[in-house]
Amino acid sequence: DSISGNLCRCTGYVKIIDAVKQAAIKEA
Repeated sequence: DSISGNLCRCTGYVKIIDAVKQAAIKEA
């Protein structure tokens, strides 16, 4: 369970970073 939980956190974290990057690109 701890491993799958970490995976969820990692994938969610990556998605957040991608969203931030796209937002920055749109503003640029």
